[in-house]
Amino acid sequence: MDLSVLNMAAAAPGAEEAGSPFRQKLLHCCGSTRWVAEMSKRFPVRDFAELCQAADAVDASLTREDWLEAFAAHPRIGRTKGPIKEWEAQEQKATKNADDAVLDRLEELNNAYYKKFGYIYIVCATGKSAPEMLRILETRMDKRSEDELPVAAGEQSKITKIRLEKLLQE
Repeated sequence: MDLSVLNMAAAAPGAEEAGSPFRQKLLHCCGSTRWVAEMSKRFPVRDFAELCQAADAVDASLTREDWLEAFAAHPRIGRTKGPIKEWEAQEQKATKNADDAVLDRLEELNNAYYKKFGYIYIVCATGKSAPEMLRILETRMDKRSEDELPVAAGEQSKITKIRLEKLLQE
């Protein structure tokens, strides 16, 4: 779907409806319904740079609850779920060939992270090896909750932009 098609979808009758195909496409990029509602108001856009600027502006307005909703749409590292399994599998492809010890430790720390922070570990996995994601997780486990949420939100923002780019390549 190129940008002109996305812009047309945004202008189509019913595009503002929560379950519209346009909004569903945006929801695949970020699981926050508020993010989707706010992003849908920013169309049409001229190019990918403007699309990313719009995403940044919307990200800056999100509340803790909005971020938690976005995080909840993700599978844990090493798993995939939902309608965008292919995207998730590409993003996490480094876990496919990872050593069992690394995967076991990732799972253990994923559980500890969830228990500590109340949401899953979010990392932009694209281009990262499983050991690298594990090292990042180990480092982030030492953070305080109020310090970790902005880090997780920043990772979500990176993921969102990658997915917006994938959406335009469909």
